[in-house]
Amino acid sequence: MDDSVLPKSMAGRWRRIAALDARVRPGWMGGWLPRGGQALVELAFVLPMSILLLLGAADLGRAFYEAEAIHQAVSAGALEAMNTAHVTACPSPCLPSKEPCFGDTGVTCANDHVLCAMTRAVPWPNGGDCRVPNSSDTIFLGTPDNPTQDRWVAADWDPNDAFTITMHHTFRFITPFLSQTKTLTLTSSITANRKVQ
Repeated sequence: MDDSVLPKSMAGRWRRIAALDARVRPGWMGGWLPRGGQALVELAFVLPMSILLLLGAADLGRAFYEAEAIHQAVSAGALEAMNTAHVTACPSPCLPSKEPCFGDTGVTCANDHVLCAMTRAVPWPNGGDCRVPNSSDTIFLGTPDNPTQDRWVAADWDPNDAFTITMHHTFRFITPFLSQTKTLTLTSSITANRKVQ
């Protein structure tokens, strides 16, 4: 309301009422509550729910990211397994212990090539030795008949043989209530044939 249309005595009263109304409002059962208190109570209800929703969305994004990362690692391992030939003796360039064989020979060295390709493809650290996966990862180098075989043996490296690589990754939540008790196992698997020499 415009003060100019009110008599001077009423204009002062109107300003005082407007100032009082700006600070307080009728509350529950006719009492008067300050407006700041209501906002604080609403914030106390909304903020925890908002934080849980944001953490849940972050967990969902992290789960998709890590699932894609293990899929890329399995693909990198399969590509290496298709193109790496198993040799019975380590050639002279392997004699100085260097990555990925570190002095291993034959089928062990060929398996090391695949494991190193996989552990290098994931974005999380593995502790320095590329042949050893991170503690939250499990890698199986198997065959279609035995996909959970730990590592390949010499007979599994014949040209045109089928092989299976499976990787399990333990996903840990950051959302409260889930982070302490729940984990999610992400799995990726691929079956392919070795390259004909």
